[in-house]
Amino acid sequence: MTLRILLGFSLALLTGCLNIDTHLAPVNPAVKPTLIGEECTPIVFGIGVGTSTVETALKNGGPPAQRHGNYINPIIKPIRAIHSIALSDQYLFGFGQRCIVVTGEP
Repeated sequence: MTLRILLGFSLALLTGCLNIDTHLAPVNPAVKPTLIGEECTPIVFGIGVGTSTVETALKNGGPPAQRHGNYINPIIKPIRAIHSIALSDQYLFGFGQRCIVVTGEP
């Protein structure tokens, strides 16, 4: 029994964690980052299924304080002018998500 617990704990630790942000385009300093829009694709044990697009992230714009993963923002304002586009990867103990994050102005 203790061997199973030790093996399970070891496997959980071996999955590791990941938190990486990658900017896909140069930042446009002429546009203020007043809105953040994102679209996320879940990842389970290294397998992710789905498509995240910049167009959908632009439609999901909202104030920065309300950005939180797959949280549906009650105040949605489409982003019209792009400040930056980035990929954000979070992965912990076999579960995670990859998000396209767009900042800009309405």
